[in-house]
Amino acid sequence: MFKMKPNKLVLKNLLITRDDFTLRVPEVKLPESKSLGIIGPNGSGKSSLLQAIAGMIPVQFGKIIVNGREVEKNLYRTRSEIGYIPDDEAWLINELSADEYFSLLISIYKKAGIQVELEQNVHNFTKRLSFSQFSQPLGLLSHGNKKKVQITAALMHQPQMVIVDELRNGLDPIAIKIAEQLLHEFSNVTGGCVIAATHDVWWAERFTDSVVFLGSGKVVLQGQTASIAKRFGSLEEAFFSTVEEPDAC
Repeated sequence: MFKMKPNKLVLKNLLITRDDFTLRVPEVKLPESKSLGIIGPNGSGKSSLLQAIAGMIPVQFGKIIVNGREVEKNLYRTRSEIGYIPDDEAWLINELSADEYFSLLISIYKKAGIQVELEQNVHNFTKRLSFSQFSQPLGLLSHGNKKKVQITAALMHQPQMVIVDELRNGLDPIAIKIAEQLLHEFSNVTGGCVIAATHDVWWAERFTDSVVFLGSGKVVLQGQTASIAKRFGSLEEAFFSTVEEPDAC
């Protein structure tokens, strides 16, 4: 379904501040990994880091490089190459139906010069996710169905990277399995890169190739998921051995 090149992500000496919270990331490199898990307790900066990678919020210092290009100097191109699945509903337009929302996105992507089968992709993803409430206003959908719309919106333009914040939240077990299959196909079949933030350590051990642990506004551990799990006995043990509660939320 997709054709794309492998992706790279480099974080260099980042300083991100939001309200009274500060996150520092000295260096993270992903030259080959297909999926990165960003793990930490509530308030550890996971969502802020995701939004910075996606070019949605600025960094006060440092660089974020996606596919060899610095994000803040290439915002338009970066955003066109990234799909974003948030953990809230703020990115939806509640007054629009799903049909209207997808039509709006299709129009935007076509005007941006993205030459892919957008309508067919929407049909394929919504069918696999068993989403059928196309005429309902988005604001009246269940949380799970809103998540299905967000997943479809993130994948429909065939991005090179998908950024997802708490994939499992709001989805039933069947939808979780399908959503994971879609992301695995995106990564393993097409060479796309998945950046997933979560506080579910068990899920991260099963799903990701590499992990970064955040705690108290900094990176406390990073590396290959399997290597860390082997070293500590499990990713969960690694988490409790290295991560403290954040000082600020």
